[in-house]
Order: sequence, then structure tokens, then C-alpha cells
Amino acid sequence: MKAFEFGHRLVDSYARFSRSFSTIRSEDLHTEIDRQYEAGRFWPDAVRRQMI
Repeated sequence: MKAFEFGHRLVDSYARFSRSFSTIRSEDLHTEIDRQYEAGRFWPDAVRRQMI
């Protein structure tokens, strides 16, 4: 289980890093981008990636 925890922490760290480059002022864009991050759009699971 620790490997999975490490993976989740790594993705969370990268999300914070990638979001630190810009400030989104538009509320509707901010909401949609948050939704896309939560859905894992920018780093899909490895198993799911193999199926695509």
C-alpha cells in the first residue's frame, strides 16, 4: 500500500507544481480546470492508459 500512497502524493505534488505557474481569474474557467484536475485528466492511471 505504501507504493500507492507514494504515487498519490507524487501526483498531488505535481498538480501543485503545475498549477503554480498561473493564476486563473475567471471563475468559470477556474471551476472547469479544477474539475479536470479532479478527474485525473492530466495524469490518467497507468492501467487506464494501457486500455486506451
